[in-house]
Amino acid sequence: MRMVLKNRRLEIKAFAEEQREDAKNFGKAVIALEKQLVGMIEAEEKRLENIQDEWTQRASASAKRRSSPSRSVSRTFRGGSATFENTL
Repeated sequence: MRMVLKNRRLEIKAFAEEQREDAKNFGKAVIALEKQLVGMIEAEEKRLENIQDEWTQRASASAKRRSSPSRSVSRTFRGGSATFENTL
């Protein structure tokens, strides 16, 4: 009876060791996949951030141009002169 128990104990220990090794390998695979997915997302996030920054700069410049006072431009031509209002 003692040998049956001893053999069963050794089987359980061997099985548990195999399961721990499988779990460790699975954990490594999860970490590798995480890094791959995060890398893909970070690249797209950076691209979209650049687009947003460019749009914000353009919108800010456009708003600044619209809020600036009108400029008058006088031009002299043969036979007279004219004044143009720039309201862009």
